[in-house]
Amino acid sequence: MKKIFAFISVAVLALLSVYAKESVVVLRAKSALYEAIDSQTVKFSDDIYAGTILDKQSNDVITMNIYSQGITGGGTDFYAVSYEGKDYFIPACDSAAVGSVKNVGILTTNSVLFENPHPAFFKNSWLAATTIVVILDTPNKTFSEVMFFDAHDDARDTKYVQTSKISKNTDDIKAIQLLEKARETEDKDLQKTLLDDASKTVCSGSGKLTGYVNSELNKILGVSSFSDDDIIQVDEFITYVSTADGAIVNLLSLPGTAGDKVAQVENGWECTVTLATESKETIGDVTASWYYVSNGELEGWVFGGYLKDNN
Repeated sequence: MKKIFAFISVAVLALLSVYAKESVVVLRAKSALYEAIDSQTVKFSDDIYAGTILDKQSNDVITMNIYSQGITGGGTDFYAVSYEGKDYFIPACDSAAVGSVKNVGILTTNSVLFENPHPAFFKNSWLAATTIVVILDTPNKTFSEVMFFDAHDDARDTKYVQTSKISKNTDDIKAIQLLEKARETEDKDLQKTLLDDASKTVCSGSGKLTGYVNSELNKILGVSSFSDDDIIQVDEFITYVSTADGAIVNLLSLPGTAGDKVAQVENGWECTVTLATESKETIGDVTASWYYVSNGELEGWVFGGYLKDNN
């Protein structure tokens, strides 16, 4: 009798695992939620940010028509989801089904893409910091296979990135969503509240994006974290851009990440340093000054952690 009971229990657990509903994570920077008009048609309801976790209503992909401005478009694949107690549909190409929210991560810095989990198979492309990814596999200690939304191809893609650049901390994801909302609002009081909440979220937890969030906060407010008195002239010296993974580096109009991007330079770009900040900033695991660099054609501020042999 005990054996029969044990067999039934195992069978029930197996069935539950087969029919267990997954969650859905939004991958596109800003996706659209749709609501049903009838059993075959949906219409736009609201925008939703990358990293948001939705409850999946079924394990099937559902094809629905989209109604917009009096016109009904052809079939689009959706996940049927629940969010904040209401039923919606989200485009399958903007999101990913995940068996566990522990598989959802966010990139803490710009990350080079790899075709295979080996340094020799890098691509001439990269993902920006704060990109939401779903971790599909971790074949070794160095690399993870991830799914992400490719804005260039307007579709999901799968590649490998360095595991060390992925944070699975939910405070990091929440803080980035607050930053995105702050960028969009024109209400200054609301913007300040959102920025304060973003800073408190990463500072009170164990997230890895504290430096990034606080720097972006200054950028949104349009202020530099360095004063004019903090900028000094240095004896000119020649250096070059050097990143561990070959990522492209931004030249900015101001020291600190509050500056506007004026150019992008590749690994190995040679330049001359003329100015520096006396104070240092920590980005990721690196603490360094900011340097004003030029090569006769391009000029701007760059973080010292991206320069080789800087003083």
